[in-house]
Amino acid sequence: MWQRSRVEAHRLVVEQSMAPLRAPYAEAQRLASAAAAQQAAARLTEQHGKPLIRMVALLDALASAGTVGVALHQIEHRGDETHLHAALASENVIADWLERLRQVPDVESVNVREFKRAQQAGNAKPRTSADDDPIRVITRLAWHGTAAPAQSAESTSRMKVRNPE
Repeated sequence: MWQRSRVEAHRLVVEQSMAPLRAPYAEAQRLASAAAAQQAAARLTEQHGKPLIRMVALLDALASAGTVGVALHQIEHRGDETHLHAALASENVIADWLERLRQVPDVESVNVREFKRAQQAGNAKPRTSADDDPIRVITRLAWHGTAAPAQSAESTSRMKVRNPE
């Protein structure tokens, strides 16, 4: 009993000496949790902002040096890939355009998904050769750092931009 009271008295002395440190310790804990929450929010913001940054970089690259003979009709953009629907004047223009797309920051690969000559409308004036017809191309851009495979269109948010013509 005597030992117990001695230990209890020692505990009270230690608690009293630590009392002035309770407020700074609680503040340090609050600041540490606030810093962790800020870091988590910054990572989340970066993750959610990456598709927009990629889209802006793509649009900037497309606008910076216009390639003659390219008519962009539609852009479908998801976080991990972008599809460009365009009409191009010739095979040479296609090669130049694909090379420009490969130069866009953060693009891992550029693939041609569809490649076909446009069909002439029934009431349009006849063309002299098949080379006068534009070539319809659908190009797929894959972005760096995509961990997950492409998801279905219903499960991902999409941003479509169409030519008003």
